[in-house]
Amino acid sequence: MAIFRIAELEEEVQILLKNTDVQVPVDLDMSNDFKNLMNSACKNGEVDEFHRIFWKEQLKQQGCKPNGLRYHPEIIKFCLSIAAKSRSAYEELRDSGLLHLPSSRTLSDYRNIYQTAPGIQDHVLKELKQKSSQMAEHERMLVISVDEMKVKEKIVYNASSDRMVGFVDLGKTRSLSEEAASHALQFYARSIMSSFSRPIAFFSTSKTNAADLASMFWEIVESLQSCNSNVVALVCDGAPCNRKLFTLLNNLHLDVPYKCINVFNPDVPIFLISDPPHL
Repeated sequence: MAIFRIAELEEEVQILLKNTDVQVPVDLDMSNDFKNLMNSACKNGEVDEFHRIFWKEQLKQQGCKPNGLRYHPEIIKFCLSIAAKSRSAYEELRDSGLLHLPSSRTLSDYRNIYQTAPGIQDHVLKELKQKSSQMAEHERMLVISVDEMKVKEKIVYNASSDRMVGFVDLGKTRSLSEEAASHALQFYARSIMSSFSRPIAFFSTSKTNAADLASMFWEIVESLQSCNSNVVALVCDGAPCNRKLFTLLNNLHLDVPYKCINVFNPDVPIFLISDPPHL
């Protein structure tokens, strides 16, 4: 009975929301006072940089035609972050009219600005190379995280690249397969002393073995080394292939099971860490 009563109450609430005008009218004087207050706070440095940009963007969007809106990069990043967490929550916030926010189509265009393919992401390496010139040595120390997730096996046509996708693809340097991929394997690079963090490579896989993982890992380490960055740790879960990977990487350090020699920079060892949640 309690379940039916809850359902009835939820239905009554929805009816009330539809029939109730939730907008609160604001007269011109109050609106101007609020604008002056926010402008003064921005001018006097009482708010941080992002809030200052956000406020100025909201003022700029007032009275603009929908097809003439241009958004600051920080606003785009903020909206992409919200939409990634919950698309429905983002749409609810945008449709409320409380804030001027870009449409889902606009966010999709920004999200798909790079035509990615399995393997190391060249645009990330290019970005890292530019940033590394302004980073201190300790900020260029990176941790590589690797994980795999199940995906639906399906071969589809990608119109933008004019190719069939969905096959097992372990990158440009390895042979292609006619087998449909069942997993997505992601390598993620994160600085331990700065805010830099990016997905550095991904592969579509089926049955990944330790030898393939080791080959991918060293290829990524070499690429990052060319960007003047040092990999200092590898983090992954306790899957059997990952434990075998640790053994392969550790073959020159049998007495110390938690690190291996970086063949591209022997002075900086790479520590092998099992992801704490999977211990």
